[in-house]
Amino acid sequence: MSITPFDPVHTVQSAFRKFLSSWAFPGRIFDMCAESQTLPEDLGLQPILVLAGRVLLDTETTFCVRGAGAEQAQNQLSRLCYAPAKPASEAMFLFCTEAGPALDGLFLEARVGTLENPHEGATVLAMVPDLETGLVCRWEGPGLASPRVQTLPLTFAQWEVRNRVNQEFPLGFDLMFFDARQRVMTLPRTTRLTPLEETSWPM
Repeated sequence: MSITPFDPVHTVQSAFRKFLSSWAFPGRIFDMCAESQTLPEDLGLQPILVLAGRVLLDTETTFCVRGAGAEQAQNQLSRLCYAPAKPASEAMFLFCTEAGPALDGLFLEARVGTLENPHEGATVLAMVPDLETGLVCRWEGPGLASPRVQTLPLTFAQWEVRNRVNQEFPLGFDLMFFDARQRVMTLPRTTRLTPLEETSWPM
C-alpha cells in the first residue's frame, strides 16, 4: 500500500480536525494512522505524539516531555516546532511517553489554571498500552448524550489523582490518550468518571 507523503498543511489540518472531534466527543476513539504514517521525522517518540506536536505546538506554546527518551525527544520536538520547552509546572502541553510513574508525576505537576483564567490549565498527552484496556467507568458530561460505560486507559490510582485535582471545576487539567495503533481519545476536565470495575494490564 502506498503512503501519501507528509504535507505540512493538509496533513496537519486533517489531524487538527480529528483532534477537535475527539474533544467534542469524549471517550470516542479516532484513528490517526493516515496522518501519522506520513511523518518523515523519527524523534524517539511514537509517530502520533510527533503528530500532536506538529498540530499543537508553535513559537508561543510551551511544552514538556517526560518518560523514556524524554530529554532527546524534547530537544528535537522543540527544534522541529520552534516551541519553548518549560518545566512541567509551567508548560501548556505535557507529553508523556509511557503510562507509569512519569505520568503519575505529571498528574501532580500539571497546571490547573485559576478561577480568573481556568483556560491556563494544562493538557496532558499520554501514551498508553491500549485505549480499550484499563479501568471500566461510567462516563458522563458535555459531549455525551447519555451516560456511557467504557474503558478509561488509566489505573484506579491514576483516576483518583485526576478526580481529586479536577474536582474544583473549572480548575483542572485535560487529557489526551494515544496508543501504538496511532489512535487518540480525549478526556476533558468536564467529563465525570465513576469506576465500575478494574481490569489489569501492565504499566
